[in-house]
Amino acid sequence: MSKLNLIRKIKHCGDGIRIITNAVDAVYDSIEVYQDETGILDDDGYLFSEYEDGWKNEAVDKILDRYCCFIGKNHTIYAEHGDLVRFIQCLTAIETVCGGLGR
Repeated sequence: MSKLNLIRKIKHCGDGIRIITNAVDAVYDSIEVYQDETGILDDDGYLFSEYEDGWKNEAVDKILDRYCCFIGKNHTIYAEHGDLVRFIQCLTAIETVCGGLGR
């Protein structure tokens, strides 16, 4: 899927933007990510709030490394590379290992 087809809607919010994508999560709503003025992407802590019980999985660390992402303050996942497709792949993989698709 190209980046152009991945983006459903962009909303400006403060110094950044909210990107509503055509990608869906385990409960079939659009995956939303945020991008600040420097291009860093984040999930606003969504995955941690949904899957806190499975968060201590060492597979999460491997996924973060694979997609060059990291966990920052308030358990927010960040991608400094700014690659939306890779970031969505990272979020989807984490959701999968934390139990999102098995529920």
